[in-house]
Amino acid sequence: MKIAEKVSRSLAALVLIAVPVNSMAASPVGANLVISSSIKPADGTTGQSLTTGSGVKTGHIQNAAVTDAKIANEAVTNAKLAAGAVTDDKISGMISGAKLGIHNHPVSDITGIFPVAQLPVGTTTDSVSAGNHTHDGIYQKRYANVIVVAKNGGDFTDPVAAVNSITDASAINPYLVKIMPGVYDLPAALRMKSNVDVEGSGENATKLAGAFDNGVVQFYFANTAELRSLTVESNGKGSAYSVNSTAVNVSACSYAGVRNVTAKAFNGPTQGIYIENATEPKFHNVTVIAAGESSNVGVKYFVYDISPLVIENMNVTASGGTENFALVGFRGGDMPGAAIVKNSTLTAKNGSNQNVIVSTGTNDSLTLVNITGSASGGNYNYGVFGSNISALNIVNSTLNASYRLMENNQSVNIVNSQLIGGPILPVTTNSVKCMGVYDGNYNPYVCP
Repeated sequence: MKIAEKVSRSLAALVLIAVPVNSMAASPVGANLVISSSIKPADGTTGQSLTTGSGVKTGHIQNAAVTDAKIANEAVTNAKLAAGAVTDDKISGMISGAKLGIHNHPVSDITGIFPVAQLPVGTTTDSVSAGNHTHDGIYQKRYANVIVVAKNGGDFTDPVAAVNSITDASAINPYLVKIMPGVYDLPAALRMKSNVDVEGSGENATKLAGAFDNGVVQFYFANTAELRSLTVESNGKGSAYSVNSTAVNVSACSYAGVRNVTAKAFNGPTQGIYIENATEPKFHNVTVIAAGESSNVGVKYFVYDISPLVIENMNVTASGGTENFALVGFRGGDMPGAAIVKNSTLTAKNGSNQNVIVSTGTNDSLTLVNITGSASGGNYNYGVFGSNISALNIVNSTLNASYRLMENNQSVNIVNSQLIGGPILPVTTNSVKCMGVYDGNYNPYVCP
C-alpha cells in the first residue's frame, strides 16, 4: 500500500508541472508582440461584451490610450474594429491623414475654414481654383447703381420694371439701366426718370418695341436723363384715342438727351420723335423713320416762346402713305416760336399727295444750318412750307423740291446754299436775300 500511495503522489506532481503557468494566471504580453494576425476580427454580433465574441471592444481600450504613434499607417481596417468600438474619448490628440485609408466625410463634418493647401488646385474636374483667381472673363462685374436688363442672367428681363425699380436717383446718386442685346416687347411705355440713363447694346443689338399712347419711350418730367445706343419701334397707336404712332416723346423735361438712337414709327399716322416744352434737349446721331398708311412725320416739335429749340445731328425719313413731313413745327398759343435745325438730313418721299421737308407755323422763326433736304415722289413736293413764317434762314444747306422750294415766308435769308427744283414764293416781294446761292448745275441762283 505504501508503494501505491507514493506512485499516486508522484503522478499528481507531474500533472502540476505539465500545466502551463499562464493557464493559472494571466501574464503580460511583451512589447511589439501583438500583430494584426493575432487579433481575431470583430464578430459584429456581441456588441461591447468583454466576455463573449471576438475582436477589440471599447472596454479593452483605456481612454486616451490610442495615440497617433501607436498606429501604423493604414493599419486600422474596418475588420479590426467592432462597430462603435472606437469612441471620441478613446482617441488622444489628432490622427493624421496618413493613419487613415481613403475615405469620405459628409459636409456636416467640416466646419470653419478649410485650408486651400489641403485641396487639389487646378482647372480640371474634381479640383478647385486658386484663391487668387478671378471670374472676370466669365461673369459680369457688379457695380453700384447699375441695373442690368437681359434675356437671361440680368437683374431684370423687362426694361420697364428695371427703370421703375429705381426710387432714389438724384444728381449725386445717378443710375444707369444697361439693356443687353435682344428685342424687348414692352408691357407698357418706358417712362424715363430724372438722373437715370437708359443704355442699350447698340442700335442693331437692342430694340424696345410696343404700341402706346404718347410714345414707346417717354421723357415726361425726366430731367438730366439720356436714352442711347438702341432702337425704339412703335408698332401702332396705343388706343383709338391716340392720334399718332410715336416712338420717342421728349416732352416736359429739361436737359434730356437722345444719342445713337434709331426711332421708328409704323402703322397709322406716325411720328418718330415728338418734342414739346423741352428745355435744351440734346440729340446726337439720331435716325428717325416714319412710315405709315396715311400721314407720316419724322420729327414734330411744339415751342411756346422765342427761346430757340435746337434740333441737330439727325437723319430723318418720312415715307409712304398720302403725305410725308420730315420736320413739322408749331408755335404755342399766340406766342411766336423759334427753332434751329443743324447738321441733319431731312427726307420726305413717296407720299401719294405731298412731301414736305419742313412745315412750320405762323410767326415762327426757323434757321436751317448744314441741312440736306429733299422732297420727292408725290404730286406736291415742298422744301419749306409755312404759314407766314416770320423769318427763315438757310445757311450751308442743300434743298431739293420739285414743286416749291419755299412758300409763305415773310423774310428769307439764304447763304452759301444749293437750291434745286421749284421756285421761291415769298409773302411779299423783295423779302428774299441770297448770297453764294447756286442751282443744281452750280450756276448762280437768282432770288426773287
